[in-house]
Amino acid sequence: MINMLLKERILEAQNGNQEVFLGLVCDFKPLLMKYAGLLNYSDGYEILQLKFIELIKDMPISAMRMTDDPFILSYFEKTIYRYFIFLLRRKQLSGKEVPFSALIHEDESVGSYLDFPDRFISSSDEYMHILLDFLKESLTAYEADIITCHCLMLYTNSEIARIYDVSPPAISKAKTKALKKLRKACDQLNRELGY
Repeated sequence: MINMLLKERILEAQNGNQEVFLGLVCDFKPLLMKYAGLLNYSDGYEILQLKFIELIKDMPISAMRMTDDPFILSYFEKTIYRYFIFLLRRKQLSGKEVPFSALIHEDESVGSYLDFPDRFISSSDEYMHILLDFLKESLTAYEADIITCHCLMLYTNSEIARIYDVSPPAISKAKTKALKKLRKACDQLNRELGY
């Protein structure tokens, strides 16, 4: 198992080999700890570890043309770094928000319900799951990966092109096609909902 290429280890992990999966998580612990320390979250390591686990499960390794170990290592490092930046920006923005409950004078008769919307919004993160499910239903796996890489992980067309070993214009064309499909799917969903 020590001599296995990273691609083979990822495929084994995706096929359900828990020992290899755990080994991958342990191998990348220093990278996750590095960014967790910079986040200053009490559970920053666990958040990044969960993202890494999702990354291993959803990595389109069989669709990638360049699967050498240095390339995959770079892919992991960039993805975790971009997620770290996303979390950092979210943390910075949350410091500028005023909770709904702070805007309302608490009344003894209604007190427990005043901060319900704020607690609901901050404790529920279903939007991202709904968005990703909508992408998977509306697009091909390749198109969904491109949109996810571009919009959620903030990859440029050139970076995505290097992942799939195609030209940046090919990524741009696929992205444009995917966005048109999403627009049609959104319009259809709006019609079904009566909007």
